[in-house]
Amino acid sequence: MNRILRIKDVMSLSGYPRTTLYTRISQNLWTKPIRIGGNGVGWPAHEVEILIAARIAGETNQAIQNLVTELE
Repeated sequence: MNRILRIKDVMSLSGYPRTTLYTRISQNLWTKPIRIGGNGVGWPAHEVEILIAARIAGETNQAIQNLVTELE
């Protein structure tokens, strides 16, 4: 089952504060959130897990940008 993670969950799992997370989105180093109603947004859990695993594996920014493009 796919879960949608809210920003606090993503921040906790990734270790990124909100501003860094949105900076990484603007640099195409993290996927954009999806709208889940009203003003609410979230990220599919599998995308968060893939991006964290890529960082842990030491992937380059270019490789992560390619990954983000594939995920989106």
